[in-house]
Amino acid sequence: PCPRVSGGNMTSPKYKIRATRPEDSSAHGCDSRQGEWRKDLAVWHKCIVVVVLERLQLLPGDLLLDWGTGCGHKLSWAKQLYGIDGLGIDLVEENIQWAREHSHGVYCHADGRDLGWLPDGAFDGIISYAAVNHLL
Repeated sequence: PCPRVSGGNMTSPKYKIRATRPEDSSAHGCDSRQGEWRKDLAVWHKCIVVVVLERLQLLPGDLLLDWGTGCGHKLSWAKQLYGIDGLGIDLVEENIQWAREHSHGVYCHADGRDLGWLPDGAFDGIISYAAVNHLL
């Protein structure tokens, strides 16, 4: 089960904005090829997924964590191209709601700074794309 998200100690201004003002960069773009990026980067993102998953050498049925999943597109590609299952976590609840309805995988509205609710060794790989910068 997904953890409960609380406001907690959001020391980074970018992290606080991401959590409290999702209209700035959230699910309002999930259904377009632009996604949250406001540019059509779908081909680039798919290429990144292919390169990373080839390097990780995951097998069909392996479990992948997408930390800062956004709209869930990368887990959908992982499933479609490689048969890899995934859990996506994101701080923006609207993204998670959209991903649950439109993307492959399981999605949790979660604060990625605390992964203590996940069992050790549960994942065969972890990916994250452009999410860590929200902690700075």
